[in-house]
Amino acid sequence: GIAARYVTGNKIFDVGEATLQTHWNVSSGYTFFLAPKVNLIPSTMIRYVAGAPISLDLNAMLDFNRTMALGMGYRNGDAFVAMAKINLFNSVTLAYAYDITTSPINVASSNSHEIIIGISACPGQSRGGFIPCAAYD
Repeated sequence: GIAARYVTGNKIFDVGEATLQTHWNVSSGYTFFLAPKVNLIPSTMIRYVAGAPISLDLNAMLDFNRTMALGMGYRNGDAFVAMAKINLFNSVTLAYAYDITTSPINVASSNSHEIIIGISACPGQSRGGFIPCAAYD
C-alpha cells in the first residue's frame, strides 16, 4: 500500500510561514502458510518526509488458526516492539503492542503501550469457506 498525508502543503500561520511537508508511507506484507493452522506474517512500512531521515518498520507475527497472533518488530534507530492480538468475534480484533524505546528520547518518554480495537470490513467465514478481503489484516 501507499499513502500520503499533507499533500496540499498547507501553511501553518501560528508559527510564521511554515508549510506542512508531505508524509509518504509505503507498506507491504505477506502471509506464509507454515502449517495447516499456523501462518507467518512479515510486514514492513517505510515512512519518508523531506528533510527527515527515512523511517523503517520491520515486523513479524505468528498467527495461530486466525484466532490469535504473537509478534515482534523493530523501528530503525528507535524501538523494539512486542505485539499480541486475538480475534474476539467474526469481525472484531483486540490487539496490544508494547514499544521499548532505544533512541535518546527514552530519557523523556521511556516506553509506550498501545491498545487497538479493529473492526474488519470483511467478516471471516461464509458457507463456501474463507472470504478473501482486499484489506491486508
